[in-house]
Amino acid sequence: ELPIGVTGVQNGAVLTTAGSRSLDPMAGLILNQKFDHFKFRNQTIYKLTTENQDGYDFGDIFSNEFFLEYSFKEDHHDDTTTHKTKDIQLSLLTALKYEYLAQNIRNGSSILNTGHNRSFITGGIRLSYKDKIFIPITVDFPLVELI
Repeated sequence: ELPIGVTGVQNGAVLTTAGSRSLDPMAGLILNQKFDHFKFRNQTIYKLTTENQDGYDFGDIFSNEFFLEYSFKEDHHDDTTTHKTKDIQLSLLTALKYEYLAQNIRNGSSILNTGHNRSFITGGIRLSYKDKIFIPITVDFPLVELI
């Protein structure tokens, strides 16, 4: 995220522009492993949130997800025994997600009822075109949330 966005009052109207107004670096790591119709993926992301122009820190974020995917691809062989896969594939997804959000801080003071540790189980489907374009439709079901 880049330090964009402004707030202010002009002619009695409150003006707001989207943006965190802070520089927030983020790093992640994704590991994939495929076995025939199954795919396993572990995805980890960490975002360091810095204080914005108003002295507000929205809290660092850590997220880790483990996905299991089953693809209904139709593999077949032609006369030359070349491996072929359908252009459009449907997959079932399930995942276990953990998320940590640090407490928000304003001018050095913690904001009550902000920050959390929570876990989800995810279910859904994914359509893909030639393993290049993906459209996932997922639903997260909360398991645990601690504030």
